[in-house]
Amino acid sequence: MVHLVLPLEIVDEIIRLSPRSVQLSFCRTSHLFRSLATRSLYANVSLDSSSSLIRLCTTLSSNLTAAICVKHLSIHYTQTEPPNTVYLAAFYRIFKNALLNLLHLQDFRLLVSDLHIYHTIFSRATTPLWFPSLRHFETYLPLTSPLLNFIERHPKLAYLEVSHYECFNSDGSHTLYHDRRWAPRKPALLNLHHFVGNSAYMSTLAPDYPLSLRTAYLIWDAVKECQGPIKALAHTSSHSLNVLTCRRRGWNVDLVGCIASYLSDIYALRIINVVVVDAPLSQDFQDSIAHHLSRFRRLQHLKMTRQTQWCPTEVCCDLDQELSIVTEWGMACPSLQTIVLPHSEPGIEWRRIGANLWVPIDVSSHETARSWLRDSVRGRKSSRLLKNSKQHEDRLLHSFSTNP
Repeated sequence: MVHLVLPLEIVDEIIRLSPRSVQLSFCRTSHLFRSLATRSLYANVSLDSSSSLIRLCTTLSSNLTAAICVKHLSIHYTQTEPPNTVYLAAFYRIFKNALLNLLHLQDFRLLVSDLHIYHTIFSRATTPLWFPSLRHFETYLPLTSPLLNFIERHPKLAYLEVSHYECFNSDGSHTLYHDRRWAPRKPALLNLHHFVGNSAYMSTLAPDYPLSLRTAYLIWDAVKECQGPIKALAHTSSHSLNVLTCRRRGWNVDLVGCIASYLSDIYALRIINVVVVDAPLSQDFQDSIAHHLSRFRRLQHLKMTRQTQWCPTEVCCDLDQELSIVTEWGMACPSLQTIVLPHSEPGIEWRRIGANLWVPIDVSSHETARSWLRDSVRGRKSSRLLKNSKQHEDRLLHSFSTNP
C-alpha cells in the first residue's frame, strides 16, 4: 500500500507534467499511480499512422478506464489502397468500436481524406456516434449528409472545421451534401461560435433561425460565386459575427463589396487574395476598396494579403505609396485602426494614431518601418505624414529621442 505525503492534486499535476516514459513507469508502480498516470497518458492522443491507430483502438475497446480518459483525439493516417479491402473492413470496425467508448471526448480531429469513413464510422446503418461533451471537431471530409447528421447530434459544438474544397458527384454535378435521401435536418448549433470550411457549405449550415458565429473562415476553391455564401452567413450570424477571413482567387474587390453590403458591422476582416501573377495595386483597385470601406460601421482591423501561385514577381514594398493608400482608406472608414496591405513586408502593419494620421509598425523584429518613420520625421520627406498637426510631430520626435 502506498502512503502519499503530498495531496493527490499535487501528485496528479506532477504526473501530468512528466515525460511519457515517466508516466509509463508510474503505471507499473501501484494501482493508485496507475489510475493517475492513465488519466494523463490518454488525455491527449495524437496518431499519425494506421498501425498506431489499430493499437490504440484495441486498447480502448477493451479498457474502458482508458477510454473515458480521452479528451483530445487527433488522427492522421494515409489511406490504404486496394486490394487490402479485408484489412480495411476490419480496420474500420475496430475504429468505430473504440470511438463508441469515448464518452468524455471534447476535441476530435479526424484529419484524413478517407471517404470509406462515410460508410463505416458515420453510417446510419450502425450505432451512431455521440460524444456528449464534444466542443471541437475538425475533419478533411466534405460536409455530406452522413457527416451533417453526426454534427446535428452535438449541440454543444463550439468549433467546426470541414473540408476546404467543394464536393462533386462523379458526373460533375455539385453538392453531395444536398442529397435528401438521408433527410438531413438543419442543425440547431446554437453554441457554434467558430466555423472554418469551404464557402459552399455555409448555406447548408444556415438554418431559418440565427446561429451565434463569432468568427468564420470561408475558402473558395473551384466555385468563385461569393454572394450566396456571404448572404447565408449574414442570415445566420449578422448579429454576432466579429471576425471574418476569406480566401479566394483574384483581388476580390467584388467580395469586399458583398461583405460591406451584408456584414457591415464586423470588427475585423482578412482577405487572402490568391493570384496567378502578382502585380502592383492599381488606382482603380484602391478607389474601389475605399468606396466599399465607407459602408462599414464598426470595422477596426483590415488585413489584405496575397498568395502568388505561379510566376512570382518582385513587387517591392513602397511605404510612401502605402501611406497614400492607408490614408485614403482611413478617411473612407473612420473606425479603422490597423491596416495590412498586400505588398507590405512581413511584420509591417499600419496603425492610426490620430484623426487620420497613420504610421507603420514593425510587429516583427525588422527595422524597415522604424527606419522609414525616423527618416520621414527628421527629413520631412513625407508631408502627408506631418501635415495633421505639430502635436503629432513633437510626439514622434520625443519617441525617437527616448528610444533611438
